[in-house]
Amino acid sequence: MNNYTTRLEHQFPRIAEAIVLLWGHPEMDAYFNKIAVDERGDREGFPPEVMSDLLMLATLHAHAYPFANSRVQYANGGMRFHRGIGFR
Repeated sequence: MNNYTTRLEHQFPRIAEAIVLLWGHPEMDAYFNKIAVDERGDREGFPPEVMSDLLMLATLHAHAYPFANSRVQYANGGMRFHRGIGFR
């Protein structure tokens, strides 16, 4: 692992690639839910550092792209992003 690669990219390259491809699309929220919840019962889970990064990315995505049909809910008056600039 080099200084420019996150633990997520190094340990879970397919997940990192999927995040890059889905970012900005409604399917991203569904993907975050899919990888965070073990519906099969046979997964080990993510290391704490990776899970922390995934939760941060899910929160950033939900704030930046508040899709109406997203399962992620935030209180009214929260931060919204428009062209990369945050507004309250």
